[in-house]
Amino acid sequence: MYGDNQDIQAFLYLKEENEEISDVSPVLPNDRYLKIGTFKINAHGTKLGERLIKKAFDYALDKKIKKIYLTVFPEHGGEPDTARLILRDLVNATVGFETLAKATAKQSKSLHRMLSAKGNPTMDNLTTIFSVLRQKLDVDIEVHAVRH
Repeated sequence: MYGDNQDIQAFLYLKEENEEISDVSPVLPNDRYLKIGTFKINAHGTKLGERLIKKAFDYALDKKIKKIYLTVFPEHGGEPDTARLILRDLVNATVGFETLAKATAKQSKSLHRMLSAKGNPTMDNLTTIFSVLRQKLDVDIEVHAVRH
């Protein structure tokens, strides 16, 4: 995606994989996956991240792929911060924070804070958020660590 000055503002690379994914722990078994190979945005107060997450989900739905994975490396922005922001973009691009608030019995503003760059959600809150997303989107969501 290019900006007004023809500079790159966002880039998304998707790859279909039909094999075991062994560079994460625990290993993802042999299956059909959509890998988000590259996900880069020039974050500047726009909805680019949300739009790219939606594009990935739309692609997976169109191709009938039930499993999507994205590898986040610690040296590329820090796992917890990056993971929270990706989760926030996923919520915005799919169910929305108002629907999530109703399903979790939490205030929308509180959920926004939890999933901000400085957020600190508890494991109970993350588990609840993942559970709602699994149910509403009919997808598998798992968290795996990268093996170095």
